[in-house]
Amino acid sequence: MDTMVPGRRFFYRRQALGLAVVFSRRCARAHEFMVIPKRLLFSVVLSLVLLAGCALATHRGEAADAAARCQGTSLPAGAAQAQAQPLALGDTLHQIRAAEEVNAVMVTQHQLPAWQAGTYVVDVTLQVGTRVHMVVDRRAHDAMVCGHLGFAGQWATLEQVPDQAFARNALAISTAFKNDVGFVVELEIVKPTAAQVGLVGPLGAAAGGALQVKFAFEQRQGAAHFRLVSQRALP
Repeated sequence: MDTMVPGRRFFYRRQALGLAVVFSRRCARAHEFMVIPKRLLFSVVLSLVLLAGCALATHRGEAADAAARCQGTSLPAGAAQAQAQPLALGDTLHQIRAAEEVNAVMVTQHQLPAWQAGTYVVDVTLQVGTRVHMVVDRRAHDAMVCGHLGFAGQWATLEQVPDQAFARNALAISTAFKNDVGFVVELEIVKPTAAQVGLVGPLGAAAGGALQVKFAFEQRQGAAHFRLVSQRALP
């Protein structure tokens, strides 16, 4: 049972995310001057991502479940210290890239940059059983409840979504992208799925900062990757 008071859970979660941002920036600067070997930088950044994941799992009260999902995975040195993770990365981690690099690619594809500058984006294959939360509008919600998971989008989060304000600010879902953010669905991955994981970048007045997932499958192909676990309206 999670006995940590909500205020303290929130404090540790934000501290972990902030630590990931600050240290990834420092690692990036050091890497530019060849101070840190590439393999060590890779391990340090992954550890920071997993540290953020640990805080998020504790914040959600799902640390035990996340730890169970991660038993038996193979992690780079340093990351094995994590006691609970929402990602079973193991050998499925492909590469770590600077957020600026990924954002630059998005701009060439006529997309708005989605990742927080000064941090890193992890390319992974998410394994069966990984659960994510996806903010949807009423139309998509009603369709998915009826079994039409092709309405699942390409973006999700590893965090619990408490309300619409979180969706607008921490996930930076603007009205231009989604006019209605009244519902959230919890989805479980049913086949290995390629994705990018990192911190949401700011957009307009939205601060970003949540841990987000961008799936590599094409739009409307979610039915082949997910099963619906639960759904609820957002206040």
